Amino acid sequence: WRDAILPKLHEKTFDDVPDGKREEFLEAVWTALSSGVHEHAQGDWLGGFKGPGNLAKKLSSERVLHFKDAMSWFDYNEQYGHGSLLESAISGFMAAGRNIAALRTWGTNPEAAFERLRSEMVDRAKKRGDFKEVDRLRDDKLRNQFNAANGILGTPVNPNLARAVANVRAVITMAKLGGVVLSSLPDLANSASVLKHNGYGFVERWQNAVFGSLLRGPLNAADREVVDIMGTALDGMIGGIVGRFSANDHFAGKMTKLQDIFFRVNLLGFWTDRMKEGTSLALARKLAIDAPKAFDALDPRQQITLGRYKIDAPTWDLIRKGVSEVEGGRSYVLPDVADRLSDADIAAWAGVPADDPKALSRARFELTSRLRSYFVEQVREAMTEPGAKERAAITFGTRPGTTAGELVRALTMFRTFSYTFISRNLGRELLRAPDKVGAAVNIASLIAATTILGGLSNAAKDLVKGRTPRDPRDNPV
Repeated sequence: WRDAILPKLHEKTFDDVPDGKREEFLEAVWTALSSGVHEHAQGDWLGGFKGPGNLAKKLSSERVLHFKDAMSWFDYNEQYGHGSLLESAISGFMAAGRNIAALRTWGTNPEAAFERLRSEMVDRAKKRGDFKEVDRLRDDKLRNQFNAANGILGTPVNPNLARAVANVRAVITMAKLGGVVLSSLPDLANSASVLKHNGYGFVERWQNAVFGSLLRGPLNAADREVVDIMGTALDGMIGGIVGRFSANDHFAGKMTKLQDIFFRVNLLGFWTDRMKEGTSLALARKLAIDAPKAFDALDPRQQITLGRYKIDAPTWDLIRKGVSEVEGGRSYVLPDVADRLSDADIAAWAGVPADDPKALSRARFELTSRLRSYFVEQVREAMTEPGAKERAAITFGTRPGTTAGELVRALTMFRTFSYTFISRNLGRELLRAPDKVGAAVNIASLIAATTILGGLSNAAKDLVKGRTPRDPRDNPV
């Protein structure tokens, strides 16, 4: 590795390396690359730094390898990389986005901030005598969720072992999920359920789930631009098509590319993109339709959903000033709404001086982040995709490349969807209902809809196999 990379590196790579220490420096870089610690927000990229990691300091010194030119990097990636140019670029964007989120949420020292906050919450719970809350806060589940959000749970301890076993799981996944599209009809019920919590009535939400997503024609140029701005349908590009069925870690490379091609051929990619696009457009369209209303006049369930993303009455009043109209006369509310608002509006909302460019930029970014989080998370919820909470639970906080981690990932294959359905979909219907009666009605309606569509899925699979569809009355159990 040293002999291959050294001729490709620019001399400024070694500007801060003492004379005679190049070999030692490159060995440290190799160790970091081969162990994967550079891929998450907690990795100690500063070999001599002690104590909890300072993320800002690490990010400022992360890029220790400077290539002579683009072709030098390209040749190196062809020899030692695990993905194409596009995969490498997207992987870099995702890692950078995760690090930025960690900085914005936890500050320059995420791990220390997390532990300090947890200690403070434990102390407050003790003072009020809530020892059940104390136990919950001390539980390893919170730490596992933190690790999942920061990317630590996806970083292999032994990269070679993790990749080898992941490839085996990929082959098994393709063998078992060839007809997965026929099993995906209940997605329609999940999508309709999410739209219910975003202000849609019964007929409207089912009409959109069926005719606005599954059975609609190709997107025109204007709607395609709307979906691209929201960034909610990128699974085919980032290699995440199968992510909703498996919490296993995916590594860029030929096997991942083969897996994505497979799920394109069996139409799972088409199904996923179509459902996500339809749900995205429905959410953006509904916000535009409701823009003339005050926040208090919105559907109560819609108010609760928007509130989860810090979209309250003042924020709503600001957002509805930035409705955009696309070709054909349709109006949408998009994440880039902040770019269409005046400095005075942004300043009044954020409580910052109108002549402070940096403060205005931060405020616009905050507004954009709230809207983008709303769209992305609601679409993921509609598609029953796991989040950090679900990934941490289904992997029991273990890391790939360990005996326990690989065993857990093998035993929990194909269990991610069912766990996520219970956690996100049933949890939504139970916890966001106004009362117990409402919760019972919500859960009953979702179970009824998914059961009916599940029966249709079974019938479709029987027909494809040349069998007579089963009569559910023959086996009531």
